[in-house]
Amino acid sequence: MQAIGYKELVPYLHGQAELADCVALIKQHSRHFAKRQLTYFRNQMPTHWFDLVARPEDKNAIVTLVQQWLKQR
Repeated sequence: MQAIGYKELVPYLHGQAELADCVALIKQHSRHFAKRQLTYFRNQMPTHWFDLVARPEDKNAIVTLVQQWLKQR
């Protein structure tokens, strides 16, 4: 079991920990995992981040950038 949440709940299921403590641990491990993901992506090729929830109009900009990138290859 490698997914976040499973191993953190095992102590609760065995009566060795409170549910609130396990939930707090799941949240902490989720934040750490997200931070590692961001670090990984920052070290890859240049990345353009778009928030389509906040700015759905960026969809056209994404299409344009991808088309330009494909033409350069």
